[in-house]
Amino acid sequence: MSEQDKEKLVSQDVVEVIEQDAGDNDNKATEPAEEIKKAEKTPGRFAKGRSWLLAVIILVILLVLMAAGGYWLFDRLNQRIDSLASNQQALVQQIQANQQQYETVQSGITSNRNEWRQAYTNIEQLVVNAAQRWNRDADRTENRWPLEEALTLTRLAEQRLQLDSSATVASGLLKAADTILANMDQAAVLPLRRQLAADMLALNSTVSADINGLYFTLEAMAEQIRELNWLPKPLNQPELESDTSPAESFLQGLQNVFVVSRLDVPMEAPPLHSDFEQWRQRTLLLLEQTQLALLAHNQSLFDAALAQSTEMLTAMQSQISVAPYLEQLSTLKAAVLNPQWPDIHASVELIEQYLAGQSDAEEATE
Repeated sequence: MSEQDKEKLVSQDVVEVIEQDAGDNDNKATEPAEEIKKAEKTPGRFAKGRSWLLAVIILVILLVLMAAGGYWLFDRLNQRIDSLASNQQALVQQIQANQQQYETVQSGITSNRNEWRQAYTNIEQLVVNAAQRWNRDADRTENRWPLEEALTLTRLAEQRLQLDSSATVASGLLKAADTILANMDQAAVLPLRRQLAADMLALNSTVSADINGLYFTLEAMAEQIRELNWLPKPLNQPELESDTSPAESFLQGLQNVFVVSRLDVPMEAPPLHSDFEQWRQRTLLLLEQTQLALLAHNQSLFDAALAQSTEMLTAMQSQISVAPYLEQLSTLKAAVLNPQWPDIHASVELIEQYLAGQSDAEEATE
């Protein structure tokens, strides 16, 4: 068969099928129409019952659907709850494990913290003790050196007073010791300063001579006398006035050439250079004797030598200027070589006792 024949057969079969389907559809369409007509012919009770039946069926279907949906939701919810419960249990177990691990770590941190705190406390206490010890040593050195210096000055003042009999030097040394103690802010040094003030007042109230000063004064005086140069003074001839007469001028010239003197009065010879040297040597010997008496604290010998020196200088005042020497010797007459010195050893003992008590207290604290 050719392809055209085959196509004709196929098209005929399709047409037949379509016609058959159309006939069936017509039959089905006629059946509801007939039923509708029958229903129209039946009473309304049948229609009402059918509507209730349809409503019940729909309600049952809805209830079944709702029950199925509820059961599905309930099952899904139970599965979700079980899953959440299992997750919660696993989370609780993990939390408990983490809690135990945290407690372990926390206990380790606490123990380490306590150890570090104890070590820090020990180090801090060690540093505090070292700082306190260093402060005590520094305070001891800082407070002890001024006291040692004041003690040395008071001892030196006592020695100078005993050996040199110099109240001025001794008072100056005590004043220096009091100045050192005045720079200290400790109330315990106030009794020391009170005793120093009493000793300085006693020294200043005692009339005494500066032995060294007097000795150097006599030595300077002797050195100046040793360097003196002397020449005999020429006779002073009065000058003639311009308005004098020739006769008066002639008489004055005769008086200058001829000297009229009484025979019952011995005539003193003018001093020679050898006489001046003898005077110089005697004066220097007397001044040296005065110095030796001054150093020996021999009041009587000092006064006698001083009087003889004054007499020797007075005998030569017509030839040389001895007024400064006489004035200086007059000031030396009031010197007291052997005064009654006060006892200043109380200041030395008080400072020594204070230092000894301070050393005992420091040893007791250590």
